[in-house]
Amino acid sequence: MNCINCKASFNLEFALSNSVFSWPEMQTIWYVCPDCNKGNHIRFNSKKVELIKSVTNNGTSWETVHDYFESTIDVRIDSKYLHVWYNGKHFEIESQV
Repeated sequence: MNCINCKASFNLEFALSNSVFSWPEMQTIWYVCPDCNKGNHIRFNSKKVELIKSVTNNGTSWETVHDYFESTIDVRIDSKYLHVWYNGKHFEIESQV
């Protein structure tokens, strides 16, 4: 995967391990690129990962910048965490709210 801002390459497992927070209802995490210190929204669906960006100031409309098929992704949400399973590992990313 590549940062939306500086195009630096990053590993999905690294992004999941270093995510600052999530929005479970959107199945999205916030990952800050260590190269440019800018954030990336990464959305998860079963078997798919998307880098997305807001096209409105209030975050009500989103555009997919890149999408990737990933057969090992599974996602579950609850009120406090986004749960992502990737390559047999479970990641719990705390909700921003």
